[in-house]
Amino acid sequence: LRSGGHFLSAVCRPDSTTVICAFDHAYVDARSLTVIAADITDVLAERPLRPAASGLDEVRAHIRLPDVPADDPRLAGWERFLEQSDWQIPDFPLDLGVGPGERKPMRTAMRTLVAADDAPELSSGIRRHGGRTLSALLTAIGVAVHRSGGPEEMSTIIPAGPQTDRRFVGWVVDNIPMRVACSGDPLELSRINARRVAEATPLAEIGLTPVYQTFGDRLRRSRDDVFMLSYVDYTRWYTPADGVEVRQLSGDHDTDNAQWWLWRDESGIHVRVRYPDTDQAEKIIDAVLSETVSVIGEIVDRVTMPAAQAHGMA
Repeated sequence: LRSGGHFLSAVCRPDSTTVICAFDHAYVDARSLTVIAADITDVLAERPLRPAASGLDEVRAHIRLPDVPADDPRLAGWERFLEQSDWQIPDFPLDLGVGPGERKPMRTAMRTLVAADDAPELSSGIRRHGGRTLSALLTAIGVAVHRSGGPEEMSTIIPAGPQTDRRFVGWVVDNIPMRVACSGDPLELSRINARRVAEATPLAEIGLTPVYQTFGDRLRRSRDDVFMLSYVDYTRWYTPADGVEVRQLSGDHDTDNAQWWLWRDESGIHVRVRYPDTDQAEKIIDAVLSETVSVIGEIVDRVTMPAAQAHGMA
């Protein structure tokens, strides 16, 4: 990393120590943080480091995409998404009290959506009903937005990292364009949104460059920041040993949109929302988060009951 690209410090107390690892997001993605946290813990415990792959090689492979022909079906998929979004780059669909061209200091809200004991039940139960954990979470947020005055469908971007077990540090992130179905029975919507995620995921493979080259003159942008919903399952990645707790934080800067980070760890499924510091945004985000907790709770309850009873509630 270049000078200024990272910063390490420690807060030492009589009975505990907090190690702070700050990185420029241009170099380090969420998956990489798990590798770094595990390595630092191993060093402090005087354990040998595990083998690592080359982050530079991974980044090179990621950015050196082949040319995308005009008739590539993935490009057509992006066109459908953008048409359905009225050529608008995704924007949080509720009024956050920020005028055009304005940016406000950020605020952050955090909630636990699913308790540790319920998270495995959600993951296994929603699969039996044709959904996935991610689709259930997207559905809960979408239904909450709709019940708070939002649309029946909303457009968002889902950042996606590489599906690999190789240990490397770098920034390797693709963007999945997603239309979330928000109106209807949450269990049925979870199935619908699972299919949509599966259909949209291959579109991320071509990167954004051919999308902007092909459709850039038609795109409309009302905000600087993009409405995105990110999900990382840290239970599938490398985690520090010895029960070390890891917390991921966001940089502090002005914003004009809402951005959501969802994650699963050993303590359950949680969400962190960054949004503009306005009275309107505070009211809206609090209401949507409360409703999201309620909807995901309903989904958990229904996927853990007999199938006939769960479908009878639709």
